[in-house]
Amino acid sequence: MENFFGNASVSEENDWISFSDLMAGMMVIFLFIAIIYFDRVPKNTQQIIAQKIELEKDLKQIMVETDQLKKLKLKLELEREEIETDLEQANALKLDLEKRAEEAEAIVILAEASRADAQEAADDAEAAKAKFTLTLDNFKNVELEIYEALLFEFEKDFSIWNAELIKENLIFRFKSPEVLFPAGDSNLTEKFQKILTSFVPRYVSVLEKFDDYVEEVRVEGHTSSEFSTEVTALGKYIANMNLSQDRTRSVTEFSLLSIAGSDRQWLQKNLTANGLSSSKLIYDSAQQEDREKSRRVEFTVRTAIRKTLLELEKLDN
Repeated sequence: MENFFGNASVSEENDWISFSDLMAGMMVIFLFIAIIYFDRVPKNTQQIIAQKIELEKDLKQIMVETDQLKKLKLKLELEREEIETDLEQANALKLDLEKRAEEAEAIVILAEASRADAQEAADDAEAAKAKFTLTLDNFKNVELEIYEALLFEFEKDFSIWNAELIKENLIFRFKSPEVLFPAGDSNLTEKFQKILTSFVPRYVSVLEKFDDYVEEVRVEGHTSSEFSTEVTALGKYIANMNLSQDRTRSVTEFSLLSIAGSDRQWLQKNLTANGLSSSKLIYDSAQQEDREKSRRVEFTVRTAIRKTLLELEKLDN
């Protein structure tokens, strides 16, 4: 029994030792594995940290390059916009140049046409000038003929009527104011009525021969610058204007009544009454107003060309 238990104790002890050894060996192996494991972990962590650092550097570099790419992209977009703007301006300039080229071509065509018209106008002007010269010469000849015809008709009457014939403008002037009208009055004196009764029919008879050239027969009444009832220069001028107009109307009316038939029709078609107050005074050699000569009645013939020349002279002035 003792042997049995003794043997049993020895056997159990031996088994425990073996298990302990086994556990000890396993612990040693586990410790060895743990040492190996814990030895490896730090190494891997350091590598990861190092890799992480490298990755962060790479990321920063990528971000820097990304920013540069963004700036480059923005710059390129701005350049593209500038290029597009330049292109639009170039297209607009092209259109403008094309338009100007068309306008220039039109101007050239117009200039050619204008040059042709100008040449034609110049030719016409030369022809008109030549014609006008002939007409002017003819006009001078006609006025000379009218002057000579009137001179021949009335030469013996000048001294009797105290009248004169002025070649320039074909003026037949009655110079005696006391013979023409009473002072300050527009009624014709009996003597002047007798003069007009002789003068008008013969005057019309001469002028009718030049009917194609006579444009107007003017009865002009002229006064001096004096008027007894007026003080101011303007008042005198206006009063004399009324007087001269009344006198020319009286002369015109009497002249028309002194003839009849076709002679009256011709004179009525051409005769005008013009009261000119003191606007055309006559001066003596000392350039002083000759009041006696300024008071007068004139019959003036205006030919068609003479009237045109007078209008041109007004425009020129």
